[in-house]
Amino acid sequence: MEVNPQGQFLFVEGLVPGLGLTEALARFLRQRAIAGRASKARRHD
Repeated sequence: MEVNPQGQFLFVEGLVPGLGLTEALARFLRQRAIAGRASKARRHD
């Protein structure tokens, strides 16, 4: 993974079939979004 907003990593999935990098990244981002919403809701209570 890169800090570069235009960074590319999908070529890795072509090199290593079944790696599931995109799915793992999407799952991570979703979990962080849910945790962020929960944290924000607690601050407003």
